[in-house]
Amino acid sequence: PTVPAGTADVAAAAETSAQREEQDAKEGACENRAAETLSASSDPQSLIAPPEVSPPEIGSAEWRAAVPDTDRFGFVTSKTAGARERDGGDRKAVLTENRRARKWAAMMGDEHFSDVWPRAQKQMSAPRRRKLLRRVSKGVPEAVRGVAWLALSGTLEDAPRRTETYDEIKSRAEVPGALPSAVTDQIELDLQRTYPTHVLWRSSAFAADSSQSVGVGLLRSLLRAFAALDPEVHYCQAMNYVAGVLLMYLTEQQAFWLFVQLLRACGLRRLYLSGMPLLMSCLQELTDLINSQLPRLGAHLQKHYVDASFFATQWFLCFGLDQSMPFATAIRLLDHVFYERSLAPVFRIAIALLARRQDSLLAIDEMSELLTTLKKLPFVVDDVDSLFMHDVAQVRLPPGTG
Repeated sequence: PTVPAGTADVAAAAETSAQREEQDAKEGACENRAAETLSASSDPQSLIAPPEVSPPEIGSAEWRAAVPDTDRFGFVTSKTAGARERDGGDRKAVLTENRRARKWAAMMGDEHFSDVWPRAQKQMSAPRRRKLLRRVSKGVPEAVRGVAWLALSGTLEDAPRRTETYDEIKSRAEVPGALPSAVTDQIELDLQRTYPTHVLWRSSAFAADSSQSVGVGLLRSLLRAFAALDPEVHYCQAMNYVAGVLLMYLTEQQAFWLFVQLLRACGLRRLYLSGMPLLMSCLQELTDLINSQLPRLGAHLQKHYVDASFFATQWFLCFGLDQSMPFATAIRLLDHVFYERSLAPVFRIAIALLARRQDSLLAIDEMSELLTTLKKLPFVVDDVDSLFMHDVAQVRLPPGTG
């Protein structure tokens, strides 16, 4: 049968109207259920987002259980070891450290610590210079280490000559495209693996994401800023360990300028240039020193095709801070580097370590065992004070070394 004109349209409209009524009914039912649920809840906001978990009260049992124990440098250690250090296992060392800290504080003078600036050191009497060197050899106390580095290195002395602020350099580095992606990608890869067991690189005990730790953020900003400041160097692996340790003792801005001072005024910049020209020169110079000061050992290493680069590369590039030395040894080495403003201390400690174990090394006739023993040299030192105050102090270098 023929359908009258307009009948199909009327039927479609009726069907659409029925569907709308059904949908409205469903939505009304959902709204009613939501209203009932909200009215039954004492805290409607809890249905939208989970309540924030407040951290436990500082000093409480829960807080003590969650916060890791650390050694004196801030590296996470076992609860037993931390308690032993806190409860007097090293009480004599703590008292000695505190006494030295008071002496350093008095020696550094005014708030700018100008009494130990490089310019002031040149004007010191010979006895006073010897006293300063002796105190550096004993290790700069933790409490004043950061400010002592700033003073000894000349960072504070050179501050008036800066033409750009750290914030300005940092802003330049943050502009999209300011740095090559290869540079920023490598920095990102190295951030979390720099000092993963140090509290600065660990997330809060009550946070989940360690990639957002304080240390990661500070190191990222510092390394990117330096890459923007010095486009010829940009970034080289091993720089992260040196910059990272400065952030343990100083503010971000202070650490940045000390890092710049170390690379520029102290002459270490060429360590990190393409091809690492200064590193190659230092390794050859160390080989020559071994041959002249420890000739039997030098001949033994040559016989077994052992090059200085096999065990000393990281000592020069990052002062052993990448765990190629115990941290307590590496940080003392860095004290000397800032004091002398050169790499001469690295040569001294290398010769001292080799001399201490020369007889043991000469008794090894297998290359792989020889390499393993050489890499372990810094870890078999049982008295770091004796190493620096006697063995390292007795090493004599030709003029101009380092």
